[in-house]
Amino acid sequence: MNSLLGKLTALLSDEYNLLKRVRKEIQFLKCELDRIQAFLHILADMEKFDDLTKKRRDSLRDLSYEMEDCIDRFMDRLGNRDAKRGFIKRTMRRLRTMWTRHDIANLVKDLKARVMEESERNERCMCLRVLLRLYAICRCETEINKAFIVAKL
Repeated sequence: MNSLLGKLTALLSDEYNLLKRVRKEIQFLKCELDRIQAFLHILADMEKFDDLTKKRRDSLRDLSYEMEDCIDRFMDRLGNRDAKRGFIKRTMRRLRTMWTRHDIANLVKDLKARVMEESERNERCMCLRVLLRLYAICRCETEINKAFIVAKL
């Protein structure tokens, strides 16, 4: 019986923490969404870019749409309606919206993981671009050296 009680306590604690962090996680998504939209706005002004940038643009655009949908869903269903209510009304509303909060919390958790994946992918792409540029520079220097040696002969 004690082990069951311990497991239930741990489960409820995890669920409470998940539901408690929803507003903070929504704030994180809003900040990231602003950055993504700024990046997409910069790309919209560019005329030409490579395939990696096109793929990143498309991926970030899809992610930003999903983030907007999640934030809109949160504001529509949960919003900030508890601010001036009494304790009993606030508690009853939170109990009624618990499943919605749970669904949104899981969605936000998934979106946050995707944002982190995109960030890591971007870092890898930047490293790859630096390596490719260094390779191109070295290759050009080799060609210049060869041409210089041929010109001396």
